[in-house]
Amino acid sequence: MPQAVEDDEYAEALVVPLLKHVLMERSLRAVQLFNAYNEPLQYGPFTTPDNHPDAFIHYVNMYRAIQGALKKARLYPQQIRLAGVEAIHPGNFPVLDFIARGVDIDPYIDVYTIHYYFHRFDWMSPVPFLQDSLEESLDRQTPKLVQYCRRRGKPLLAAEVGWYPNDGDPMPSDPLAQSRHHAALTTAETLVRGMNAGLSGFGIWSLFNPGTFDGAWRVVWVHDGKLCKAEHLYPMYRCFSRYARPGSEVFPLKPAEREWPWQYVHGTAVVTPQGKGIIYLVNDHLVESRKVRIDLPKDWAGRNLRKLVKDNVRLGKEEGIIEPQANGTSSTVEDLLTPSSLTAYVESA
Repeated sequence: MPQAVEDDEYAEALVVPLLKHVLMERSLRAVQLFNAYNEPLQYGPFTTPDNHPDAFIHYVNMYRAIQGALKKARLYPQQIRLAGVEAIHPGNFPVLDFIARGVDIDPYIDVYTIHYYFHRFDWMSPVPFLQDSLEESLDRQTPKLVQYCRRRGKPLLAAEVGWYPNDGDPMPSDPLAQSRHHAALTTAETLVRGMNAGLSGFGIWSLFNPGTFDGAWRVVWVHDGKLCKAEHLYPMYRCFSRYARPGSEVFPLKPAEREWPWQYVHGTAVVTPQGKGIIYLVNDHLVESRKVRIDLPKDWAGRNLRKLVKDNVRLGKEEGIIEPQANGTSSTVEDLLTPSSLTAYVESA
């Protein structure tokens, strides 16, 4: 088939030389996964004239060619592995589309990937492009996808996480919407509930975007030789990237009694490979504080937990030390969560 030749040429003439340069000439060891095409099958970017060959079949053939070329070059799987699917929403995960065509991407990728953008807090009313609540997307739909991927022996990675106020309009009513506290808090709650749902990791979009196109995304940048940090995005994301290290074990925190009609507090506990404990709690209520009691394993008693708070005023600075108290067979933390806030309790070194 002519298309197979084109896939082979793409793999051998572009992908292999590119990854040889990245992995061997530049020795960029942090690069461990390669995704061949961003968001390919969701809204039309991966298209062929009159859909011939079929885009889903073409996508699988492309990955087959890439994997074969990388094996031939002795790059796969020793130095690089492949990620794919890149669904933009749990409801758009194209498992049935592959099945309907009699093809399967699974043999040619090592990690399934998904993106999270168009979400709203549970208590918000649906509006165009923010139809799904975080409960619908993260609590109901994502665990099913995680289980599907696990049954196939693969993790599900949230390769991009962020918040869009609309359908990518470059001139929304607030051009800085992605840099506001609301955007950062929505993303933080996506991370907390995504960890509880079983997602294996998260990539924030976009760390270095200069903010001159597609919204105000950047988290850090350099100006006049100095490192600049986004007011809301940097401290929010720092609470996760600095402390919730790769390989950590996740312990979802479930409310003993659900609030009605909405649950405003969402949390998770994390233990790093080094045994350090972290607790993340989000209170997404706009104006009301929430008093919480967190029940933890008995061995958390006596740990010194540094309290970090990011709300619309405080920017993730340390707020003091909290020590879980022994309580029979468990230990507890009691605290007051300010409105619209992320609170992180990080075990001191």
